[in-house]
Amino acid sequence: MGQTKRSLNPDGLSVSQGVCTDPVLCCFRRFGGTPRVRPCSGRDRAEDLSRGMTQYVIPPAAPSLETRCIFKDIIFMKTIISLINFLLFLTLTFNNAVAADFDAAIGKGDDISSSVFVTDKSGSQVQLQSLFQQAESGVNVLFIFGGGDMGAGMPGHLWCQDSFEDTHILRTLYSKYQDQGVNFIPVAAAPVYHTQMLNHPAGVFFNQEPSSPNFQAAQKDFISSTLDSLDSGILPLEPYFDLGYRLMFNRTEELGPAPEYGEVFNWQGIFRAPDESQFYGVPSFWLVNNQGKILWAPFRGNIYHPHGTDVSINYTFSDIDDALKDLL
Repeated sequence: MGQTKRSLNPDGLSVSQGVCTDPVLCCFRRFGGTPRVRPCSGRDRAEDLSRGMTQYVIPPAAPSLETRCIFKDIIFMKTIISLINFLLFLTLTFNNAVAADFDAAIGKGDDISSSVFVTDKSGSQVQLQSLFQQAESGVNVLFIFGGGDMGAGMPGHLWCQDSFEDTHILRTLYSKYQDQGVNFIPVAAAPVYHTQMLNHPAGVFFNQEPSSPNFQAAQKDFISSTLDSLDSGILPLEPYFDLGYRLMFNRTEELGPAPEYGEVFNWQGIFRAPDESQFYGVPSFWLVNNQGKILWAPFRGNIYHPHGTDVSINYTFSDIDDALKDLL
């Protein structure tokens, strides 16, 4: 047949990458003494090498078969690209469907869902709506902050130092308005994304069942350290707790909890600013009436101790004080 045998040339075939640099070698081969003429993929070449193939057959002239081989390679690549695009479409569709299940972020004029809950120091659930109804003046100050440091010895016994700085605003407001019928509701959010830096297992609030020993120990230390902040005068009144970080829930898929976390509610994350770039996004102040309607644009975004960002002071005591004067 006028065919020429060539020993396997390592320079012409990269098994690790599945790439053949010689289009003829890609199409015409000899295995076990029997010539085969057909297109071969990178996987075929790797399998043949493992079986002991030592020779390729190179016809003196076979333009039509070579063209056919290249054409099939093009069809194969187009098929792969179409499959990738389809998978990307499914991924985007799925992500959009998941995101659509969450309630929209809330702001001035919006009603806070009656389903939203926090817990007290004993671990019992308390509906936020029931707390709002206690305001004699019809105005509540909801303060969402980074709570206890779990015994790590941080200033004010709080894991979030931006929240620690803003407690002076809370103390001053409480001192001025507690006798005017304004109801104050501090809610301590747990350090769900960095418990390993506070002498507890990583993600303990997100990936372990509440009944587990690790969760129970972390809950105890979080609540007790938050109450230490109360005892030392940093917090002016007893707080409530958000161990699951539900109020400021970060909806980024990669930061989501494990199945052990339990149900993720539609309202989780409604207090988080849509453009928030930080993992946590605390602290923030919210002025709310007895029915759970937000009376003023939320006060948030104070960053006193930046981590990869700039210092940002978006509000002061005077800003919240002026708003309360206007509402009372």
